Amino acid sequence: MVTFDATDARSLATWWSERFSNASIDGDEDFLTVTAPDLPLTLGFQRIDQARSQRNTLHLDFDLESHDPPRDEVVAAFVAAGAAHVERHEAGGSTWDVLADPAGNLFCVGDPH
Repeated sequence: MVTFDATDARSLATWWSERFSNASIDGDEDFLTVTAPDLPLTLGFQRIDQARSQRNTLHLDFDLESHDPPRDEVVAAFVAAGAAHVERHEAGGSTWDVLADPAGNLFCVGDPH
């Protein structure tokens, strides 16, 4: 499981659950989990009293498979749903986009390695 700290854990859990089909949310206002058949791990959402002011030191990387929609379409869908596009990187033959969820947590969407 990867756990996110959030001042509104339910709202953030709902936002992430909507990014995956057939996702389920379980828990209470202090701690929730999101699971889905197409999500390779459980996401946890822990309520905190005050937002963090430092950059998160862990982030999710989503590598797209060849049968997935193109990266630009996936990134556009995240942005349309409320994510912020932070930057695009290209290195070593790979391209990936850094985004931030509504609570400011960074994550990446990239082409397969």
